[in-house]
Amino acid sequence: MLSLFLLVGLLIVFFEFGVIRYAYKKIGIDRRYVVALLALSLLGSYVNIPIDELPEERVFSNQEIHFFGMRYVIPVVRERPET
Repeated sequence: MLSLFLLVGLLIVFFEFGVIRYAYKKIGIDRRYVVALLALSLLGSYVNIPIDELPEERVFSNQEIHFFGMRYVIPVVRERPET
């Protein structure tokens, strides 16, 4: 089962690279620039630059609510961090 998932994952990756290569070839960008762009995009995804901090919202904790006929108990919130 694991090998099947890996095979499907590889097929998806090859398909995506083929689609990306075709798209960039149609607009006239060289293949090595596309690979560099993908690599830089992957490396840049590890950097998170915060743009704004949203203040914490009021949280109703330790209460019971009814939603679509089901009863839910909201857990106690110990810390309300900003986003």
